[in-house]
Amino acid sequence: TLDEKMRRGVHRKLAESYEAGDPSAHDERLAEHWAQAGEIVRAARAALIAAEKATAQLAFDQAAALYARALAWGVPASEKSDVEERQAHVVMLAGDFAQAADLCAALADARQGLDAERWRLRCAEAQIKLGELESGIDTLETLLAPRKLRFRGSAFGKTFAALTLWARVLWPGPALRRRLDFLPANHTPANAASALFLTDLYRVVANFLSTPYPVESAEFVLRSLDHAQKTGDLRG
Repeated sequence: TLDEKMRRGVHRKLAESYEAGDPSAHDERLAEHWAQAGEIVRAARAALIAAEKATAQLAFDQAAALYARALAWGVPASEKSDVEERQAHVVMLAGDFAQAADLCAALADARQGLDAERWRLRCAEAQIKLGELESGIDTLETLLAPRKLRFRGSAFGKTFAALTLWARVLWPGPALRRRLDFLPANHTPANAASALFLTDLYRVVANFLSTPYPVESAEFVLRSLDHAQKTGDLRG
């Protein structure tokens, strides 16, 4: 209808005027004007730029909403994966752990190998922060199992593992430490990327489960130290 054409025209002029006045001004108002003008591609692009600005300003709720709108309007196929990852990241920072868990799980399902595991770990972290401890532990177990490790176990078994790892980590001198190599061992990473992921995996267990599961978490704190000694990564 004529009214529809007029309305779109008004929004187009407003968007063009807004950009002409300040070419660097990209916020949700500009994105909305382009969307109302029927320029969906330009609307999505403006929303992405606005989301990046909001993230830099620590406005994570706003950034999450802008990424969602950009994805709904449609972003180029070559950029979609990256935008989905940025969306999951800011949703986590915004504290919406329920949505973050869903987004991270979807990203993990769409990926393979270590990349998938990284997002599965972020999903577990979101579940634990949400208070869904059992779901978070179940997710962690899927990451620990290929490495022949377990979080759950008997009280005796976990206490024994923690004490023996403590002995190996604190044993004076590498020659004497090697005598304890029969004790519960860490998974040996295949490469540097796998080693870094293993560090992150131990960190999530140790940081977020220490209160409800002190013995199990103590085991993984010591695994972190043992892993760091073996790889020479003592940053933690």
